[in-house]
Amino acid sequence: METLVRKLAQQSRVPFAVRFADGREVRHASGDPAFTLSFRHSRAYWRTALFGHVGLLEAYFDGDLDIDGSLPRALEAGMESGIDNQNWLVSGLNHLHEFLHSNSSWLRAKRNAEFHYALGPEFYRFWLDDPLMLYTCAYWKDGTRTLEEAQRNKLDHVGRKVLLKAGDDVVDIGSGFGGFLQYAEERWGVKVTGYNTTGSQVEHARRQIEFKRLKNTLAVEGDFRSMDRQFDKVVSIGCLEHAGRAGLTDLIRAHARSLKPGGLGLIHFIGHVGHFETDYFIRKYVFPGGWIPSLADVTVEMEKAGLEVLGYASQAQFLVNCGITDLLAEENPADAKRYLPAAAAAQKLLSPAEMGELFKVIALGRGFSASLLGFSEGDRKQAL
Repeated sequence: METLVRKLAQQSRVPFAVRFADGREVRHASGDPAFTLSFRHSRAYWRTALFGHVGLLEAYFDGDLDIDGSLPRALEAGMESGIDNQNWLVSGLNHLHEFLHSNSSWLRAKRNAEFHYALGPEFYRFWLDDPLMLYTCAYWKDGTRTLEEAQRNKLDHVGRKVLLKAGDDVVDIGSGFGGFLQYAEERWGVKVTGYNTTGSQVEHARRQIEFKRLKNTLAVEGDFRSMDRQFDKVVSIGCLEHAGRAGLTDLIRAHARSLKPGGLGLIHFIGHVGHFETDYFIRKYVFPGGWIPSLADVTVEMEKAGLEVLGYASQAQFLVNCGITDLLAEENPADAKRYLPAAAAAQKLLSPAEMGELFKVIALGRGFSASLLGFSEGDRKQAL
């Protein structure tokens, strides 16, 4: 345990203190500590020694360890020092978890999705935009002041990229609480169908559709692999990273099958440049079955499926903005204090270029290049 603490002290610039279970207290760096690790039980030592940052966090969950002071600064120190790197034991557990929770099974894919998303709209309403409840990163372009504006910015960006126009038949793969479904019919007058495997989200979307009296919007509870017809436009916002390593091929093929010849689509996802393993903690406690692919992984699968890659975007503005915390503080100060401290720490540590690598937008088509002559020069540039 003391070895880990020394590593934390040597490689992090954040001043901190450690209070051991026997009452000893050690301070590292000069000045007042930004946070104090308080070990309440000795079993937190061996859990941390065996399982690294995962064991440390589990000890925190179980009350064997507490963090006094700034949680964002504690996360920042951990990321700076590299204690979140997986040892051989955690790496083995990570691969086993990925195997046991593969989305190749439709039933397992549904259970994986519900593990996270079936907490219900009442929970997510605390910190998502109102009323669309878009659970994907927002677009904070210059002049944006509220979360609602940032999310509408994103949807407008999606609509421009796929050249949405009245009468288009559109599918949203992984439609969440139905925010894009509602906005698309209201904003562009399109006919839009959403597929989602989480029942509580589908029910919420249906209630909103009925409340707004939208006649051309349909929320379907079903796996994306069950889609049985083609559409003019295909949109996927924040779904691809949930498919998992074993499900990436199926998801991309579903995009290809559902897109009419001459059609246009967009995939917005969290991705890497290069190959990295998804963290075991994320798989175990946040997104079972999930996997963050590389840009190359996705591109290769698209080419195999017969899709054209029309353009890429890597946009650092698709990030969490601290203004969201201010927004939450007006309604629920307790929630605001706990809101996404890890994201705040990550933004502080990573450069804009590095953060941009995490968020990818791919414009895709099926025989679309051959039909470009039917569009204006402005439309062609917008889609590409």
